[in-house]
Amino acid sequence: MLKQLHVENFAIVRETEISPGPGLTIMTGETGTGKSIIIDALGLVLGDRANLSMIRKGADMAVVEAVFAPPVLNDDLKEILAANDLPADDTEWIFRREIHRNGKSRTFFNDHYVSLQILRQLADSLVEMHGQHEHQKILNSNSHIDYLDAFAKNPGLIQDYTRALMDLKEAVRFEEKLKKNQDQYLKEQELKSFHYQELKKVNPHPGELNELENELKILENSQELVDTAHRIADTLYESDNSVISLLSSLKHDLEHLLRIDSTPGEYLKELESAMISLEETGRSMAEYRDHIPHDPARLEEIRDRVNVLNFLTQKYRKTYDELYTYYQQLQSELSGDQDFSAELRKAREQTEIAREALIGVGERLHKKRLETARIFTEAVESRLHRLGMEHARFRVRFSCQEGTSTLSVSWHGKTVIPQPRGFDLLEFEMITNPGEDFRPLAQTVSGGEASRIMLGIKSVLADADSIPTLIFDEADAGVSGRIARIVGEQIEELSRYHQVICITHLPQIASLGERHVVVEKEVLQGRTETRIRHLQDEDRIQEIAKLLGAGKITDAALENARDLLNKSHQTSKES
Repeated sequence: MLKQLHVENFAIVRETEISPGPGLTIMTGETGTGKSIIIDALGLVLGDRANLSMIRKGADMAVVEAVFAPPVLNDDLKEILAANDLPADDTEWIFRREIHRNGKSRTFFNDHYVSLQILRQLADSLVEMHGQHEHQKILNSNSHIDYLDAFAKNPGLIQDYTRALMDLKEAVRFEEKLKKNQDQYLKEQELKSFHYQELKKVNPHPGELNELENELKILENSQELVDTAHRIADTLYESDNSVISLLSSLKHDLEHLLRIDSTPGEYLKELESAMISLEETGRSMAEYRDHIPHDPARLEEIRDRVNVLNFLTQKYRKTYDELYTYYQQLQSELSGDQDFSAELRKAREQTEIAREALIGVGERLHKKRLETARIFTEAVESRLHRLGMEHARFRVRFSCQEGTSTLSVSWHGKTVIPQPRGFDLLEFEMITNPGEDFRPLAQTVSGGEASRIMLGIKSVLADADSIPTLIFDEADAGVSGRIARIVGEQIEELSRYHQVICITHLPQIASLGERHVVVEKEVLQGRTETRIRHLQDEDRIQEIAKLLGAGKITDAALENARDLLNKSHQTSKES
């Protein structure tokens, strides 16, 4: 329960506070006085987005503080408190939000600095705000599943379904990844096979290109080699004036010299050794010359082979040795294919297991919703009848999205695409007048009816949940007269089990509150300020008379105001 809301330097509020108390607190005020500002301030301290325009002109920061009686701690709340080292036994829950002019925003829970996310999680257990936009929300079929699940209290089943859907998505992703890997592998193998076949036709050998290039050089220069070798052999050995002939003459002279003087005897040995060596060299060169190949056919064959090998090295951007290694590597890699079939088969089995698990939890969730829809329909119809829509009939229409995708399941004879919250697509339909057919709410109801339908559904949900504080921001939009009174009585009935704060402009509703505050705007020292005033006795009669008289207080309006308050007090005593 909200015990106190304190607001400083927020919009046109300098400083004000409200202490609603249990039961029904009514908030009224002329248009533009700032009723919505108070609700915005409460929304801010409970986690709504902040912006600098919320800070009062001239102030450095805006501060909003809300004091609550702590709720009954469920497991989720205990886990949040424990995970963030927050005390679980405090007698009050104090939320504080500061917005600084420099753009910084700070959030506190019981004087502990907390993140905005934690603050929101804690606040969700305390307050449910029903703003004017909710009248349109009820007409949007996308929100209908939220209302039914809130009534059914399905968080456990929805969590199970969410996990099952994530498991299926993960299984499908893994299977698709395997298929992609297999496709990529097959493409790579196809390319490797093409490369291998191309190289196999050439059948390269280790060191072959170097050997062929050497042989090609010899064949291309065979005549030059013959001529040069012939000159060497002729000069050393074969001609009449060869080196050997000259050395033979020198040897003869040296032998003659030694017969006279034996001193240079060593030189004869050296000369004889040189002659032997040169003669062997000359003969070797003659033999080399005689064996130099000259084969035009072989020359063309080698040229063709070298051209092919060079083309392949350029094509594959490898040296010849690297090309040969690549050829051997391809031969090895292609000798045994990688078998994906077993992995794929296992992945498909896991996908189907995940799909069946999703179908199981989706079916349980569907059955729970069907069962809940029956109870919910009866409860909403009952509320609508009490809200003056005597002929209203209400139902929940179930459908599903049929289609084919990787996540599709076979369900109730249909191929269904799972949705984030189950297989179900829900839409609320109504008949407002006898003899008509059921139609979607957006095609059926007027603005005033939308307000009552929203209130009826909220009332049903409030009966089912444990949220201690409900806030209605002009839930009476579009209604007046007798219907306004009926709407007010429904809100008053809710206040027996919840703390209710209701902003209204209707005297029929304003008269039902246990407490009544008025939001007023005044100018002080040239500055506009919004403040909250708690009304008692005659002040309250004056305010309701003002609502009855469209801003004017007449004797008749005062009398009617007293009458409305007396009736409300009498009704309250009887209930």
